[in-house]
Amino acid sequence: MRASTLVMLIFMYAVVTAHTAYASPLYVGTELDYATLKFTPHYSFISGAPDKVYRDSTAGIEFRMLAGYSWRLNKIFSLDLRTHFGLNSAVWDLHTTEPAHLEYKIPYSCGISLLPSARILDKVSLLVEIGLEQGYIREKKNSPVSSSYNFSKWVGGYSIGSGASYDLSRHFEASLFYRYREYNHISYDTHLPGGTLSERVEDRPSISSINVGMSYSF
Repeated sequence: MRASTLVMLIFMYAVVTAHTAYASPLYVGTELDYATLKFTPHYSFISGAPDKVYRDSTAGIEFRMLAGYSWRLNKIFSLDLRTHFGLNSAVWDLHTTEPAHLEYKIPYSCGISLLPSARILDKVSLLVEIGLEQGYIREKKNSPVSSSYNFSKWVGGYSIGSGASYDLSRHFEASLFYRYREYNHISYDTHLPGGTLSERVEDRPSISSINVGMSYSF
């Protein structure tokens, strides 16, 4: 047998066995998160009264859909590029004696992230995440006698996290993850019922979450 033919047969065997050993690098998945939202609105009063800072938090369930591509660098290390879209049910609200009703939430989010991972056991990998995030932030106050505002806007930010994954089969993978997301500084004005400027509000919302996930590689 000629050497070139032998090399070609070995190459074809390697391609076939590599394809059967690993699933496609493309995958889709879902995550179910227990997410804690934190808001720290800082009020500066036009009247010159002392500033006030509030610390408000709430928790709820977030559902995330994701898709990604995984590069297997060698037998131990991999690098994933992943995008996601999330729906968050958590709402912080308060009824005061002014009277007034306040409502803060981040119902939608999306982003893209890099996840380097290292396989430490046959089916177990450890991974970290760093990414860019967009969140739809809504901070709203309604009052018939005092200041009101309605801030609703997509705001950029970042995400970091770490966790572990477990290969259930050649196609399915389960994961457990902690993630922290912080959004950029936001600011807006409040107005009295007659339209007079009342306050300047600044905030930097964040989300911390524990996530369980499942993904399918094609």
